[in-house]
Amino acid sequence: MTKNVKTIIILAFMVLTFLLWLVSMVTPGWLVFDYGGGPSFTKKVRTSIFYVKVSTNGHDWEYLSPKEYIKNPTGIDSLYLLESQIQSVVALVLCVTSSILVIIQLTSTSKNLLFFVIILLPVAATLEGVLILEMILANIRFISLMPLEEKLGWYFPYSILLSGLGTLFAIVSWVVAFVVHHVQSRKQDCQTPYLRMEETRDCPITEQSSEKE
Repeated sequence: MTKNVKTIIILAFMVLTFLLWLVSMVTPGWLVFDYGGGPSFTKKVRTSIFYVKVSTNGHDWEYLSPKEYIKNPTGIDSLYLLESQIQSVVALVLCVTSSILVIIQLTSTSKNLLFFVIILLPVAATLEGVLILEMILANIRFISLMPLEEKLGWYFPYSILLSGLGTLFAIVSWVVAFVVHHVQSRKQDCQTPYLRMEETRDCPITEQSSEKE
């Protein structure tokens, strides 16, 4: 498999990472539940990182900022959501930056920019991973702390799943980028004319024979 094909694979996984992280960031599926105080009062709540979607007694959905709607039993407050927003946006920016570097790498054979991708991607994946863990804990707190008489239903937080899949693709991208960078760096070392014999001993045969010629 050529270097360009591997680089295209890296870019493909990173595009998938970007799309999944973007969709998870804007969808109201991080904390999804219904609660009520009796037959005459029910409320459906769908929580995104940037807004809260609320329907009371089956009426039309309202879109509120997290600051406008905070439910204490969920364990979420405005500062907590602000931190999550920052984590999500920074991870997305790092993913875009890494993708741009990979595109430049594809168009330029003289530059080895995958080194920077290897540094940026783990940071992005770690931020998103921390966000996922925090939201899983928020769901657990909701299930355990919401009074039983008010709890009508808890639904699977699909945004967490989307973000997790994006993080998995980011890890795959990092692994492939690391392998390509390592192989490319090794080839560059083997092509250096002033290497000692011990340093070229493990180089590919084709590389050594080309030097002898």
